[in-house]
Amino acid sequence: MGATRTSTLSTNVEVSSGDPEIGTVDAYSSQIDVYLGTMEGEGSLAAEVYGSASAYGTDTFAELDIDAQLSANGLQVDLSAQSAAQSSDGIPYASSVGGIYVYGHADAYVGITRQSTWTEIGPEGATVVSSYEGSVSAVNPGGATGADMPVGMADPETPAEVAPYLDPPPDSCGCGTPEPSGYNLDGNLAIYEVNAIAFGENSYVDLMLDAIAVEDAFSDVTAVVFLAI
Repeated sequence: MGATRTSTLSTNVEVSSGDPEIGTVDAYSSQIDVYLGTMEGEGSLAAEVYGSASAYGTDTFAELDIDAQLSANGLQVDLSAQSAAQSSDGIPYASSVGGIYVYGHADAYVGITRQSTWTEIGPEGATVVSSYEGSVSAVNPGGATGADMPVGMADPETPAEVAPYLDPPPDSCGCGTPEPSGYNLDGNLAIYEVNAIAFGENSYVDLMLDAIAVEDAFSDVTAVVFLAI
């Protein structure tokens, strides 16, 4: 089982500025990747979706949204992870990551990821904003054939045959298009929304989710979703 990528498109933007005399730094980076291809696997479609948003600082925010729908004719997964942190002393930290793993056969798939980060450091403190967005669509108009549960879903830690996978590079994070004046955090918040549906006679959905917020310290949301038919 594997994916044949007929096209991969990528774009990357990095902008940095500052004034050393007053100790200010503004940095923004963004990368978008688009994958097109087919999935040459045997068996029904299945998916593993992972997302995590973490923020460490005096005031923090973490949000995770997952929407996944699976049937014999196709799969649609949308993933969004957002995090932000502010501190008046020290450098805050924010990281948003995700991954979408798809198993089985599909006549066509398209995957899109966007990841970026924005950092502002000034005399009154620092703000870090991070975001990751991923989307995968797999289409199999004729329906799936073969086993109900593809090999590999039983052990998601070692997916030997996965297609496609959408993961950010190591030690990277993602972001939407942050507005420097749009973040004025007050407190510590961790929120999430997960919608996972599998349509079929033999369907399976499993969710593992953790969310925590500690006053004046950090916010974190992590979720893993499995779907199969």
